[in-house]
Amino acid sequence: LEERMSGIVRAENQVEIVAEISALITRVLVQNGDYVEAGSPLVYLRDKQYRDQVAQSEAALQIAEADAQRTQASLTEARNQLDRVEQLAGRQLESEQRLDAARASFAGAEAAHAQAVARIAQAEANLEEQREQLRRTVVRAPIAGYVGQRNAEVGMRVMAGEALFTMGNFDKVRIEMSITDRMINRIVPGQTALITVEGSDQGPIEAQVSRISPFINAESY
Repeated sequence: LEERMSGIVRAENQVEIVAEISALITRVLVQNGDYVEAGSPLVYLRDKQYRDQVAQSEAALQIAEADAQRTQASLTEARNQLDRVEQLAGRQLESEQRLDAARASFAGAEAAHAQAVARIAQAEANLEEQREQLRRTVVRAPIAGYVGQRNAEVGMRVMAGEALFTMGNFDKVRIEMSITDRMINRIVPGQTALITVEGSDQGPIEAQVSRISPFINAESY
């Protein structure tokens, strides 16, 4: 049995390249048909806002670190004071009330330092988040391959999730086609398929059926 069908050729790893943030495009480095390596920059987005946010986060981290140094000094002083009072109280030279006050002072200094250390961790996390946002102002190729379906121009404002390009590696391609319900029980993976390109002088390319979807097309059945 033979059956002639039309199909859609897709590149290996054919993916849409989308913007992860909303911003104006300031530079576009590639054109349709260009080959790029994985990690190559494709588009630069306006980054002033994100650079300012990184600078603010770096300043906040420095303030948090300075505050932690201050609380550390206070904690050390409270620890030394408590040690002295405990020694004097042990020789009956200091009252229990004074000893309790020294212990309370040390506990307060310890809690204040713990909060300062926590603020450092929070500031570091915020700084890393802002740096990640800044990194997203450069849209890079996730794979090596060819660029097509360009939808990026300088001055254009893109929204997060908006497609800028389609990329794919054409070293290996696959062809998708719809088959009828009467054919679905006659075709199995491994069968031979001959592929011809309309308008091309190249002879048929022999390939094999690799997989069949278990789901029926909701429109054509």
